Amino acid sequence: MRKFAVTMSVMLLAVSLSGCGQERAIATTAMNDGLNELKGGATSSAVKKLEEAAAADLTYADPHYYLGQIYQQKYEQFDDAERHFGKALERDPENPQFHYRYGTVLAQLGRHSDAITEFQSAVAKHEHFPKAWFRMGLSQLALNKYTEGVSSLTQSIKQDARMRIGKEDLGGAAYHTLGDLYLRFGFYDKALQVYENGILNNPDSAQLYRGQGFAQLKLGRAGDAVKSLEAALEKEPGKATAYFNLALAQREQKMYKEALDNLTRFLSKADPQTDTNRIAAAGGLRSEIMAELDK
Repeated sequence: MRKFAVTMSVMLLAVSLSGCGQERAIATTAMNDGLNELKGGATSSAVKKLEEAAAADLTYADPHYYLGQIYQQKYEQFDDAERHFGKALERDPENPQFHYRYGTVLAQLGRHSDAITEFQSAVAKHEHFPKAWFRMGLSQLALNKYTEGVSSLTQSIKQDARMRIGKEDLGGAAYHTLGDLYLRFGFYDKALQVYENGILNNPDSAQLYRGQGFAQLKLGRAGDAVKSLEAALEKEPGKATAYFNLALAQREQKMYKEALDNLTRFLSKADPQTDTNRIAAAGGLRSEIMAELDK
């Protein structure tokens, strides 16, 4: 199942109990206890405490929001995550973060039209929300709404060209998605421009260098493609497709020994299930290079 690159952000809430009703005081204490359990790795205990918090105050949205995150990101139980995010929104329908999170889990469930509605609510309630624009673009593309998808991805980039989806993300996801879309439809010049701009703002992203190299290769700029793909492999050495494309570019540059070496690396790292076509093509490419060397 496709996973989104998201990171749970858990804050230990320092909530003052003065001025709150008894139900809210009890719920807040239980929620903070639950978040402490979660921080300590006791997820099942955290769930129980958060459920207690949600039951103690039927107007308090935050416990359901954190439960939604646990079921989405820790357990990957998306139906339960949807239920909790939905309850959080029932209690606080004006919270843009709740709409955003609800949208992400709806997208994971394949309900992209509903997800788009939630992302639209999120950006309507919070003007500067690049992640919501990005996710909306993904759902629009999943429904083949290409014009709308390009518009949403472009808006995400305008709002934050260095947006990171999570702590482990190196940035450039919106650029990568937009560039890949242009590649798919053969707009190689546009794709290259997107990747170049993306790299300027996200210089640590190996996937942008891979995209740039592939676009350059398609445009007949094999020398530039070699440099881009080598840069990608310096940043992420284990990516099999980069070795394959690098071998293609090196073959065009008559760097035959280097191309053969990278085909070998590709075959050692390729996944037989996802790289079937490239594995088959690698054998033919190897034969062609050997024939060139024999001349």
